[in-house]
This record gives sequence, structure tokens and C-alpha cells, in this order.
Amino acid sequence: MKCRIAVFSPDTKIPNKLLDIGSILWLPLIELEPINGSSIEAIMYLKRCPIAVVVSPRTIEILVRDAENNKLMNVLIEAIKRSTVVVIGKGTAESIRNYLQMEPHIVSPKPFTEELMKYLESMGIKCITLFKAEGGVIDVDRYPSMSIYVVKVYRYRVVEENLELVKKLIERRGIDVLAVTSYTIAKILCRKVESLNNLPLAVLGRTTAKAVTEFCRDVDSVLVGDGTIEMFREIIMNICSEARRVFW
Repeated sequence: MKCRIAVFSPDTKIPNKLLDIGSILWLPLIELEPINGSSIEAIMYLKRCPIAVVVSPRTIEILVRDAENNKLMNVLIEAIKRSTVVVIGKGTAESIRNYLQMEPHIVSPKPFTEELMKYLESMGIKCITLFKAEGGVIDVDRYPSMSIYVVKVYRYRVVEENLELVKKLIERRGIDVLAVTSYTIAKILCRKVESLNNLPLAVLGRTTAKAVTEFCRDVDSVLVGDGTIEMFREIIMNICSEARRVFW
């Protein structure tokens, strides 16, 4: 019997990276809805503060699509190329290369937004233009020494039909591992599902783990990675190995 791994991310790359470990139940709990006009805001704010901080690969993809729809692609590219571009993670850096044909100036070595913000603050940077999801996890009030101009690029919508299916699978223990990849997904899962039935959680990184601590009930085992897909895979493999030893 294969290890049954429930993956809740809307990003198809995540379940594809886990195919060799077990049987993947891909049940995205959120969809990303682009916010029209985000590229217009981006151009305006980058004139005020030409330090662009991008925290996820999807952000650039959606921003570029909005610029194309508003016939502002060239203007957006010029605004970003005149700016210092700071990103979190190799995936976001690759997205900058693919969609904007440029290299980011700073790639944060650690995939944690809070640590990047503290690093920028320690460098004496007085303002940033931050590209993020509406209602994202970053609390801008925690960084009073910086003026933070927020460009909301997309919002989340809960996929209710998948959420109902997840509830039934958890209740019947039709899942061996809950693979949780973001703060938002953890928050939705833990708030909307009455009990996680003491199933083990594989958590991508510290920010996601924070949501599990804040919102989850009936959790027996939480294994937290370092924010990389490599460590995430290793954690899931360990959980699956333990499940085989105990139950199968």
C-alpha cells in the first residue's frame, strides 16, 4: 500500500515533486485571483521607492499578466529595471529571470520573509515596495523604521468542494500525511476542519509552522522543514516510512 499524501497547494510543481514518494491526493484549498491594476500600483510606488521586494514566484507571473492586460508591460519592466530587486528563494529569482529577463540584485539565502525584512532594516533601508497577496502574513507595522508601500497582486479564494472532501478523508483516515506549504493554507485547514484526527503534518517552513501552532487542534506530530522542497520531501519520506512500519 502506497503512502497517501494530501497536498493542498495550488502550485502543480509541489505534488509533481512528491510523485515518487507515495500516492498523491492533490486537493488545492485555495485559488489565486489576480487583482486588476496591480501593475499600475507597482509603477506608481516604484517611482516613490525603487526597492522592489518580491516574496514568491507566483507574484511576478501574475503581475506581468496584469501589465500585459493593461498594456503597460514596457513601462513596468522599465520601472523594475530602474529599481533594486530583492527576492526570497531560488524559485522567485528564476521567475524574475523568466518574466523580466533580468537578475535580481539580492537573493535572500533563507526562505523566511521575517528574516529578510530584518536584514533590510539592519542595512538602513528606509523604504521598500513590497509585492504580496492581499491579506498575506507580513505585518508591516513590525518595521516602523521603513516606509512600506504594499502592492497587492492577488487574493485567495477557498476551494470549498476540496475542503469538504478533505474533511471526509481526514475523518475516515484516508490520508497518511498532510503536506502543508503556506501560512494561508495552514490557517484555512486548521480553522475550517474541526479535527485533524491526530494525522501527522509535514510543514514546509517556519512561517507555515507558526500558523499550525496558532490555529491547529488535534495534531499529534508536526515536522517542520527549512523552507526548501528538498527538506520537505525528506520529512514526508520519513513520515511515510514510519507509517509503513507501524500500520502496514
